Amino acid sequence: MLARGELITPEDLRLPDTDGADPFEPDLPLKEVERRVVLRTLKRHGGNISETARVLGVSRRWLHYKLKEWDVQNA
Repeated sequence: MLARGELITPEDLRLPDTDGADPFEPDLPLKEVERRVVLRTLKRHGGNISETARVLGVSRRWLHYKLKEWDVQNA
């Protein structure tokens, strides 16, 4: 294990980002799960539409359509 200092920190372990609620919590409508996954992926990729679409396996056009539907601006 490599660490930058004497102590191992979460950054050294490269733990997944845990900001926000679990997108798969019980009883959520599928549309809400879809919205959460897309927005979380978009955030993870710094708002990069092309990279987000690639990772999600969707077209940029579909992603733009969804962002407009959800009224997400300057993503």
